[in-house]
Amino acid sequence: MSPIGLVTRFASGLLVGLALLSGCGHDPATYGSHQRLSAAPDRVLVVGNQPSAVSTALTWLQSRGLLAVGTPMPWDLPGTEQLIVDQAHTIRAQVIVWVQQTGDLRAPMVSVRGIDVETQAVLWSGQARATTYRSTPAPHRIAWLTCHALHAAWGERASDDRQPGLAGDRCE
Repeated sequence: MSPIGLVTRFASGLLVGLALLSGCGHDPATYGSHQRLSAAPDRVLVVGNQPSAVSTALTWLQSRGLLAVGTPMPWDLPGTEQLIVDQAHTIRAQVIVWVQQTGDLRAPMVSVRGIDVETQAVLWSGQARATTYRSTPAPHRIAWLTCHALHAAWGERASDDRQPGLAGDRCE
């Protein structure tokens, strides 16, 4: 094999290895459903227990034309439901989006729920669970799972071959 071929093969292997180490090399297990999706220009309040998940959800929802507002601190249920509903009424939100990370950060799960402020009905929900265990938590894994959970809730297919984050309306 030529030296250029060896370098190309090494570089390809290195890129695949880096993708696997970043936590995004395997598809997550996802599930989602919806009764009614939020639509522009709905105002939504995004709350959650993990700041990177909340931030990712804000960006994802804003890219769909929603007026998404986040809270400045992590929230844990139970016990804070009424405070969250009161805050939603204060900003005139139609939907509360709860984003929750559970499990070990080395094999996390993210669930999302869109809840009607007035009726408390779950309008849409989704979850994404890492299918592999990492000995050390991978950066951006929670953001990547949040995108996949939102795509599952909305009945969309997430891009599985890119780094976590957002570009346009796609998870990367």
